[in-house]
Amino acid sequence: MPQNREFLLEKLFEAYYSTRKNKRNTHSCTEYEVNYESHLITLCDRLLDKTYQPKRSICFISFYPVQREIFAANFEDRIIHHLIFNAINPIFERLFIHDSYSCRKNKGTSYGIKRAKRFTRAVSDNYTKEAYVLKLDIRGYFMNINKQVLYRQIFNVLNKYKHEIPLDFDFLKWIIKIVIFHDPVNNVLVKGKQSDWQGLPRDKSLFYTPQGGTEQSAKSDTGLPIGNLTSQLFGNIYLHGMDKFIKYQLGFKYYGRYVDDFLLFSTDKQKLLESIGKIAAYLQDVGLDIHPKKIYLQPIKHGFKFLGVFILPHRVTIDRRTKSSFYHALRKDFSSNEDFVASINSYLGYMNNYDSFRLRRKLLFDPSLTVKMKFTANSNLSKVSVCSAR
Repeated sequence: MPQNREFLLEKLFEAYYSTRKNKRNTHSCTEYEVNYESHLITLCDRLLDKTYQPKRSICFISFYPVQREIFAANFEDRIIHHLIFNAINPIFERLFIHDSYSCRKNKGTSYGIKRAKRFTRAVSDNYTKEAYVLKLDIRGYFMNINKQVLYRQIFNVLNKYKHEIPLDFDFLKWIIKIVIFHDPVNNVLVKGKQSDWQGLPRDKSLFYTPQGGTEQSAKSDTGLPIGNLTSQLFGNIYLHGMDKFIKYQLGFKYYGRYVDDFLLFSTDKQKLLESIGKIAAYLQDVGLDIHPKKIYLQPIKHGFKFLGVFILPHRVTIDRRTKSSFYHALRKDFSSNEDFVASINSYLGYMNNYDSFRLRRKLLFDPSLTVKMKFTANSNLSKVSVCSAR
């Protein structure tokens, strides 16, 4: 039956409230909020008569924690992303394996690190046996996601759970198709300097995806924009089959993944070596490749990098990239005391979870640093407060 207008409007309001969380100080949210009820009613009507189309995105380069190309959707389009997420995420959430950590409630980087540390102890019988870790990465993951494959993957699952979906199924298929196959390159405002893109590999930019943004095709067959809520969910869905393949067909009990960065643990080095080709073959079937320069296989006693830390037996330290980012944040010219405190305390709060007291002390009180804010720190160096401007 056709989508009920009153019910859809209710779901749009729920999606709007989700979207504006932590965004209420942004210009786009403030502008929308002035007359949000009228905006949502108009959006509802455009959805029902199927005249809705995504608006212009803003593209820029983010340099933390690494250089990435971000496509920020229009605030109204983010409401649509939340509408989709709220409707289908509960279904996929219970199907995902436990050790998929990205963009999931009560998971994330800290949980992924905790699990990787637990795996090293379990596989080595508390470091009494020789064990190995295989670390793999997918080359240009988001830019190489095949949209046709993704769309089929989503509805191969949702077709089995129609009775659990709150929205009209035909309407849901239509709106998900709009979001997946929309190519933001064709309607974008680019912010920042051209030099910001220097050093960014082509396989990490939507502007260079196959057919993306070219005259030959108005739509790209591959590539999802980094920065959208739906892209985060769709990215997990796309690799869900690989997760099951590694755990249940290849038989790796100790396995975890954060986006396209994944770890396998075993006492059998040969089994890990043989798994590389098998995983590569699986990924080729969905249009992806293992990054040939990011294959690491080594004894766990030597330690390994994962999600911004270096995991060693009995301790976890901060990796060089995080150290460097924290160092530069301390030297940055912040516009206000509040911005300085918020930035530095976010680093300290994260670093406080790991073996980093000496590092925090060294960086916070490095005499060579020229810090524009005069600050004090608490006893365990997990938080700073500003005294006064120098």
